[in-house]
This record gives sequence, structure tokens and C-alpha cells, in this order.
Amino acid sequence: MAEPLTTTAGATTGAIAGWGLITSALVGFITSVHYSIVFGAFAGSMCFIVTASDLTWRQIAGYFLFGYASGIFLC
Repeated sequence: MAEPLTTTAGATTGAIAGWGLITSALVGFITSVHYSIVFGAFAGSMCFIVTASDLTWRQIAGYFLFGYASGIFLC
């Protein structure tokens, strides 16, 4: 049976995804960084936190922020 989507980790991941897309658009617009770099960093960090298991919401948020920032700065 499929796992329900209303778990705490699922809600946290959904909230991070929503704010991540908004942040991607704003970072690309404000800093004149090409949107494909910003969106690629967002997609890479989302892929990592979605596939990781047994993480608290603080770890999810921390890994997302670190992956997002390093993806932008290393490109």
C-alpha cells in the first residue's frame, strides 16, 4: 500500500518545494544569475532530500539549503 502524502516529512518537503520555486525565480531575477543555474540547483537539492530517508524536518531543511547554495555557487 502506498504511503500517505500527509506525513510530516511530506508536508515539509512540499513546503520547501513551493518556497524553493519562488526563491529560484527571485534569485534569478534579482542577481541576474541565469535561471537554468538556479533551477538546476533547486532540482538537484530537491532530488537529494526527496530520496533521503529517516531525516528530521531540520535535517531536510538544512540539506536543502546547503545543496541549493552550493549548486548556485559551484556552477
